[in-house]
Amino acid sequence: MKGSHASFHPPPLYSKMATVDYDSSADPEMDLTSDEELEREAEGFKEQGNAYYVKKEYAEAFNFYTKAIDLCPKNASYYGNRAATLMMLSRYREALEDSQQAVRLDDTFMKGHMREGKCHLLLGNAMAASRCFQKVLELEPDNSQAQQELKNAESILEFERMAEISFEKRDFRMVVFCMDRALESASACHRFKVLKAECLALLGRYPEAQSVASDILRMDSTNGDALYVRGLCLYYEDCIDKAAKKEEGNKAFKEGSFEEAYDLYSEALTIDPNNIKTNAKLYCNRATVGSKLNKLEQAIEDCTKAIKLDETYIKAYLRRAQCYMDTEQYEEAVRDYEKVYQTEKTKEHKNLLKNAQLELKKSKRKDYYKVLGVDKNATEDEIKKAYRKRALMHHPDRHSGASAEVQKEEEKKFKEVGEAFTVLSDPKKKSRYDSGHDLEDDDMNMDFDANNIFKAFFGGPEPPEGAMSEELIDLVICGLDTIDSTVRVIWIYESQGPKSSFSTYVAEGDQLFQKGEYVKAIESFSTALSLQPDDKNCLVARSRCYLKLGDAENALKDAETSLRDSKDFFKGLYQKAEALYTMGDFEFALVYYHRGKKLRPELQEFRLGIQKAQEAIDNSVGSPSSVKLENKGDFSFLHKSNGVHPKHLNHSHKRESKKHNQKTGKSEKTAKELLGELYSDREYLEKLLQDEDLIKSKIRTGERVQDLIVGCISYLDTRTAFWQQQKPIYARQRDRKLMQQQWNRVLHKPPSDPTRYVLNGLEEIDTALSAGNTESGLKKARELMKAVKEWSEDVLPNKREVLGNLHSCIGNALMDLGNMDKALHHHEKDLELAKKGDLTDSKSRALDNIGRVYARIGKFQRAIEVWEEKLPLACGGLEKTWLFHEIGRCYLELKRYGEARDYGSRSLMAADDISDEKWQLNASVLMAQAELKLGNYKACVLHFERALDRAKLLQDDSASEAIQKALREARHRVTQ
Repeated sequence: MKGSHASFHPPPLYSKMATVDYDSSADPEMDLTSDEELEREAEGFKEQGNAYYVKKEYAEAFNFYTKAIDLCPKNASYYGNRAATLMMLSRYREALEDSQQAVRLDDTFMKGHMREGKCHLLLGNAMAASRCFQKVLELEPDNSQAQQELKNAESILEFERMAEISFEKRDFRMVVFCMDRALESASACHRFKVLKAECLALLGRYPEAQSVASDILRMDSTNGDALYVRGLCLYYEDCIDKAAKKEEGNKAFKEGSFEEAYDLYSEALTIDPNNIKTNAKLYCNRATVGSKLNKLEQAIEDCTKAIKLDETYIKAYLRRAQCYMDTEQYEEAVRDYEKVYQTEKTKEHKNLLKNAQLELKKSKRKDYYKVLGVDKNATEDEIKKAYRKRALMHHPDRHSGASAEVQKEEEKKFKEVGEAFTVLSDPKKKSRYDSGHDLEDDDMNMDFDANNIFKAFFGGPEPPEGAMSEELIDLVICGLDTIDSTVRVIWIYESQGPKSSFSTYVAEGDQLFQKGEYVKAIESFSTALSLQPDDKNCLVARSRCYLKLGDAENALKDAETSLRDSKDFFKGLYQKAEALYTMGDFEFALVYYHRGKKLRPELQEFRLGIQKAQEAIDNSVGSPSSVKLENKGDFSFLHKSNGVHPKHLNHSHKRESKKHNQKTGKSEKTAKELLGELYSDREYLEKLLQDEDLIKSKIRTGERVQDLIVGCISYLDTRTAFWQQQKPIYARQRDRKLMQQQWNRVLHKPPSDPTRYVLNGLEEIDTALSAGNTESGLKKARELMKAVKEWSEDVLPNKREVLGNLHSCIGNALMDLGNMDKALHHHEKDLELAKKGDLTDSKSRALDNIGRVYARIGKFQRAIEVWEEKLPLACGGLEKTWLFHEIGRCYLELKRYGEARDYGSRSLMAADDISDEKWQLNASVLMAQAELKLGNYKACVLHFERALDRAKLLQDDSASEAIQKALREARHRVTQ
């Protein structure tokens, strides 16, 4: 069509009339009249075309514009009007030819250039479109439409470039994203659509790829690229059953040649890595063979790969669940069977789930077969023999010479052996135990049956009822040991201990802690720890209680125990740091705060801990002349030796007190402010110490009153010193004055080392903002900016970079204060300085902050545009993860759920690359929300389940609760 239109120009009507045989020169007035009539008639056709165009009857408008062109083929405006009509009819190539003809006839025809550019843009020729829009701007420099279209053309060129790079890197998701953005302006570009469809096919999104390809073929049935994509989809969806290697593997499997089948499936997997559905089935088949070869771990791994390729592949879930059952990983098996049953609620799947749940329940009880060391199919005689052997092995008399710890452990094992035999030797109890029933719930206590024990050792029938006395129950002859001496079994079984479960006691402790009943909370946590002594979270919880009660030593002991097996347990690190801080060991506290921050930099607690520990260390260090040595602590040791009389002790204390008061008279005011109401108590105690009769007396427990009074005073002195170290009142006033003097000095004169001065200033600003002192940080930033602006670049060579950094700090502070307009202004200044100085990192920072401002004020589209501009500048997996997630959140707010899902997927991939569980959780939730809005409820459930797993792994109870609520809703949608 393009070639025919390029060479075809409708012959004018007057050229046909010229062939008529008459002498035109004889009547020139008639020729003139004919031309005027033709133009008048053509103008009439144009007006009729305009009327139909306004009515949006574009086909009729096209016919009348064509008639006008037939009459006057040299009129540029007629071609321009017909081009506009063709564009409305989506016949962009024909519209492009008319626009080009219009500007050939009249190079100053601005609308013709504009329409030509639009046609080029819609057809994906961004370079040619740019030239047309630039021509329009030459004719009319202030044309805002041309300016905007020129930006669109530049954007398309950028998206083309990014797509090309991403395709080479096989980042097909990114290519799809770029093509979607480009197609917003180039909606008629088949080239972009084909590339998008091909990448969708390579991502396994075959229905979407087929849809795009079909749209192209409806417009152009001979488009080879679209036919290729369609064939690619059919191949990936349909060729699996025809794959030769797979068929060979299936044959080998049926014949029992498992090793050969395993190798053939492995070879088939290397043929086409992009064939997602085929490879999913091959992985599942190889897992089946692997389970036959007892390669259970590899089988689980293959099933996981299959599920990753196809999340709806039920067979892979079933195979993996069976492998989990075979390896006794019952919780994982239950999770897989639950997913299968939620997807396909058949009777078979329900039975598989019930069986897995039963095995899980059984696995959490004591394994009595394991205790006796016998197989589950052991006979009655085998159980008896095993019992005799184990009872003698763990008998307390055999270990009487061992350490107390070993004796305790052997006694425990001896009890378990008796308990196991009591159950397994009774047919009813054994049957119920094997079927998974909870024997305790059925009122079947676990006390040992002495009759059964007697029978096990001596054989023969059970003694008659009442034949065994209580003395015989307490003392049963078990048999002879290797040296042929009688071994007596002393039956010690105390049915004491906790009556509830571990989780119940922990929950009770948490509730008591919230109520402020710390002593009772400690009792609950201690009881829970008697059941599970090594539970880290419970140890930390008890440590917090001790700390609330002022018992820092026990708090430290529990915190250290929680870290015994896992040095990276961040809760234990924080609790240890808190305990050390309370004990006044600020240096070591600072070390553990830093360790925790390195592990979990996003937690505010560690940053605040570092700050307060550092302040306490700084405040503890003074000049040597200011250090005062004092007698503090318990003075009672003075009268425990050398026969010191309490009277002498009293006078000694008076002299020390007087001397101390002379030295520290100036600090009394500070002590009074720090102790508050307790200061009057301290004075009262000192008065009591002067009563010699009182201090000689004793209380009911025999403790001296004097010792109690001195101990209380010592404690208050210690607390005064500790609170003063944290931040004395006068120090705060002094620091403010010194800081004000320092700022006043430097505002007028550059310091000797400007770079160091600026770095220190920026560090102070960052510290203030991080600690939540927003207004203080803002004030410091403005003062530093005022000083820097007065310096020349000779004084501070990187002045532009410093100013940009300060604009960023001020903008962030203003954001925290809610002043978004001013915050945006400062971040845009930061961006402007970054672009002028070609500062890539600064530009990335500024774009990041500008996007956050737009997101905060609800301008999500602008936020997306800014963050997409930042994307190529993002460095590191964590930044990309965050950026993809935030863009996805914006699309979710804009109700563009497909894009939200895609960006959630990209965020999850980036989080997987850096193994960041927190961002894996966030990305999974985002994808689940998008799938829910799109109506893909099964996919939504899977994403929420993954998110729930990660929330539990992170021990984030609030997130787990919220996800479970959303998951219930999603599952309800699936059933509907």
